[in-house]
Amino acid sequence: MKTAKEIISYVGRTYTKYTADFMQAVRDLKLEELSELLLPQDMTDFVDMERWKYHFKEHETKVLEYSNFKAGLYSVVHGQCTDALQEKLKSHPDFDGTYKNWIKLLKII
Repeated sequence: MKTAKEIISYVGRTYTKYTADFMQAVRDLKLEELSELLLPQDMTDFVDMERWKYHFKEHETKVLEYSNFKAGLYSVVHGQCTDALQEKLKSHPDFDGTYKNWIKLLKII
């Protein structure tokens, strides 16, 4: 299996959006949860609504990128495990909760 340094390097080369966040997540074994984007208080204010639309689009992009990162890195980490380790992982009581969650997978390993 790859070392944390190799995984961080892989993340830096592979993910072009939110790269720093993802590299830090591998270092810390923790990825920040994205908060919900709240509507503006005054929905009749054109400028505030346009600003919100812009931030909403960015937020949705970030949500998608975070989801792709979680699933993609899970595949990388799991794919680096030997067949014997994969079998051992399957027998772990918390393994079912690791699907598409590389952080939980690494913590079990």
